[in-house]
Amino acid sequence: MALQFTLLVNQTAAIPVPPRAELRRIEAFLLSQPGVLHAAAWFDQDKVRARVTISDDSLWTPSTLRIACFEHLGANHTPSEFTILNARPLAA
Repeated sequence: MALQFTLLVNQTAAIPVPPRAELRRIEAFLLSQPGVLHAAAWFDQDKVRARVTISDDSLWTPSTLRIACFEHLGANHTPSEFTILNARPLAA
């Protein structure tokens, strides 16, 4: 039996929140993007959040990642907040 989760927004609309198993789908999609080296998604107070490590030459921003997730995964699999870390090579 599958459970259905929803997130209430402004008490007028409900946005479905993906089950925990779907977090792996979000992470897999983010990792498939060029320049993404690491990705993690988690629930925080009924919101999906993501942290992404990108290569130093990557042009990803929170906005472009959000758009990519929305276009390929849909609204209910798009994290509401992204934290982006730049991977910098270690000094020799």
